[in-house]
Amino acid sequence: MNLFLCLTLAEWKNLCSKGRISTQASRIFEIQNLDDNISFDNFFNSIPDRHAIGASVDYIVAEIVKNSEEYDVAKEERKSTQVIELANVISFFPLREQDEWNFSGDAEKIDIKISKSRFENQWIAWTKKQLKKEGIFESFQILGGVLWDPWTERFVGFVLFCLTI
Repeated sequence: MNLFLCLTLAEWKNLCSKGRISTQASRIFEIQNLDDNISFDNFFNSIPDRHAIGASVDYIVAEIVKNSEEYDVAKEERKSTQVIELANVISFFPLREQDEWNFSGDAEKIDIKISKSRFENQWIAWTKKQLKKEGIFESFQILGGVLWDPWTERFVGFVLFCLTI
């Protein structure tokens, strides 16, 4: 089983130019089943710098060889950072097929191929959930000045929980 890391555009550029990056180990995920929504929720929630929900043009996924010794040691020792070497990346693919253009220039320079998106459907589903949550938050924030109390907070939590089921 391989590991997945969603890189920001800045991380992508650093990986292409330096051949390695250091990242938080908690952003690296094993995803075994493409139908496992919980894994994808956690994976997409770990992406830094989400400026606009659903904006995918500045992100690319790296599929990384699972070096079991190194990965297991990092987990055991609860290391907060993990070094990702370009040589350990099996493939790169954009979150959405339409975003491949943003990475192709750098990929050509270092002679790597950008694969077709593999998580596009999961990204779209996750984005829809986030938009629903944002809509509910905005609605309650409008009412918040008048109605916000501990009961309302529990109610909002319950509604958000129901949306994730």
